Amino acid sequence: VHADGHFIGFIGANMTLSSLSTHLRDNRFSAHSVTVIVDEAGRVIAHPDPSATVHVSGGRTEFARVSDLADRRISEALGRGARSRFISSTGEELSVAAEPFPAAFGKTWQVIIVAPTDDFVGDLETTNRTVFALIALAIAIELVLIYLLSRYIARQIARISQLFNSARRLSFITGSSRRSFINELADLQGGFALLQNALSSFAKFVPAGVVTQFIESGEPVAPGVRQHAATIFFCDLEGFSGQAESLSPDRLLAQLTQYFATMTGAIAGEHGTIDKFIGDAVMAFWGAPTAVEDHALRACSAAIRAKRRMDKLQATWLAGGQPVMKVRIGLHSSSVLIGNIGSPERLSYTAIGDGVNIASRLEGMNKELGSSVCVSDAVVTALVGRAIARPLRPIRVKGRRQELMVYELLAIAGTTDPELMPRDGDAELVTLSTRAAELCASGEIAAAAETYRAMLVRFPDDKVTRLLLAQLAPQNI
Repeated sequence: VHADGHFIGFIGANMTLSSLSTHLRDNRFSAHSVTVIVDEAGRVIAHPDPSATVHVSGGRTEFARVSDLADRRISEALGRGARSRFISSTGEELSVAAEPFPAAFGKTWQVIIVAPTDDFVGDLETTNRTVFALIALAIAIELVLIYLLSRYIARQIARISQLFNSARRLSFITGSSRRSFINELADLQGGFALLQNALSSFAKFVPAGVVTQFIESGEPVAPGVRQHAATIFFCDLEGFSGQAESLSPDRLLAQLTQYFATMTGAIAGEHGTIDKFIGDAVMAFWGAPTAVEDHALRACSAAIRAKRRMDKLQATWLAGGQPVMKVRIGLHSSSVLIGNIGSPERLSYTAIGDGVNIASRLEGMNKELGSSVCVSDAVVTALVGRAIARPLRPIRVKGRRQELMVYELLAIAGTTDPELMPRDGDAELVTLSTRAAELCASGEIAAAAETYRAMLVRFPDDKVTRLLLAQLAPQNI
């Protein structure tokens, strides 16, 4: 220390290396870092572990060199520059910071700090891994939800497709399905429900087979007919007009509904096509829209079923104090025109032709002959011996040269169906009626009358025989 240019003394201070080591130990740069002070010769001046700064060799104590340290991180970091990162021999990424002492210090020492990079970015990597895991979990959940939703949508679409396919066949699937929570699917379900109701209602006015044919063809409906080999069916109720005037509308409608249900059930059971309802009359046919070889047999089976079911229904009406109305049926097999008839704005699927008129007239013949089911000789011929039918009498048909023989259909031969099988006396009725008809045809009216009288002895309640006998010319009896 100088004063006024004169030396007056000096001040000195010492810092022990152990205190430097203690400072380095107590002031770590990071949790797993190590800080050392080395000189230009690579000797360790200070280390967090004071014992690591000295090396005893040959009885001599000297500064330890960096290469002598057990922690290899320092020796590997030495000389790598002021700021650097490297991968240690143990595979750990290390960050290095080297800083020389100030020149005023008078020593060429440098401070070297070595720290694992994870000390600085470890939390960030943990956060990144956590975020990645959460994102992966969210994506996985999203994929599962997408899969479940797609499966749900696929099931709903498959269900709707099934409903549309059933609608094409007019085989509607009943039972309400749960409304979808997806608006578009819910709208589709609602639209199909309306379509199903419309088709179901439409099929009640138009033969189901015709509706199915229209749907499957995919073509617009237009006027047009085709020739079909068919059997035409007509039926009505005897005395309906008088009963209609005496019954209340409700009672009349109730009985008519039962009657129509019986007729349509018998016709549909034999796959017939119901053409129309005309008052109390029903018109149907077999052979269109789908051609069938056994249309006459199916029509005859339906007629017998209808007649016998009506017999049971009449018994029910009688027991309930309701008026009895007998059904009359006429059948004829012929080639007729069947198709869409009308105007472009309004069409009707129906049959037209001479065969239709004959079937209608045969239905009316029941009133004259007291029979229930009148069929033409064409029907009997078409059944090839399976028709148990008795001949009644020939009739002249307008537009035809030859007479047409009228038969009363009684049953179907060769069947085990109890509703169609012949009943007691049917075979005998057919035999005796055939003999009487043959006698009439040969002009032996008296002999025919005797046959009819014999039949009345055997079948006293047979109204048909009684009327046939009465219709014979009195002068020839």
